[in-house]
Amino acid sequence: MPPSARASRTKTIAVLALGNLMHGDDGVGIHLLRALEAENREFTAECEAQGIELRWIEGGTLGLELTHSLEGVEYLLVLDAVAMQQTPGTVARYEGDSLYQLPVGRSVHLMGLSDLLVAIQLLGNPPREAILLGVEPASTAWGLEMSAEVTAALPLLMGVAKKQILAWIESPEHAARCSGSCGCASAGQCRSDSEHRTSLR
Repeated sequence: MPPSARASRTKTIAVLALGNLMHGDDGVGIHLLRALEAENREFTAECEAQGIELRWIEGGTLGLELTHSLEGVEYLLVLDAVAMQQTPGTVARYEGDSLYQLPVGRSVHLMGLSDLLVAIQLLGNPPREAILLGVEPASTAWGLEMSAEVTAALPLLMGVAKKQILAWIESPEHAARCSGSCGCASAGQCRSDSEHRTSLR
């Protein structure tokens, strides 16, 4: 899409949650999205003032079926459980090329996410910026309850997600990359893995 066409329409931010509520920690993305949406009043006034559309999307375990829901999205925040072989509850941020380089098996959804992003690119209207905010699960076995480790990470996840959404709302063209000031690095939860994600500086 030509820059002039994109600039002429309403700015669109989407928060997409992946996961299965029936598999314990795998439902963390859905739980997080619902908690963020419940506090939507923090974002509503700013979005209305600036003509920004903010979408809340429960993607579940869908893959390419989400292409239509993400049409026209310029800034995409994905929430999911990510198997990083780290301590359960570890929070990670993936962005840029690392989203397309995630190896099979990191999450039951990551191949679907990669395929989804590629499909959107092929349709000619990819997001300006896409970020995956993930947390290491302790258990994805059948069950409705999340583990203590992932539950304890929810406040941190909420804080990082809110900061990113507000950064896009307030200054999307120059939204700062995570520097640890959100609390993730200082809390000892985020871990740099330059092979698969951008460093948290």
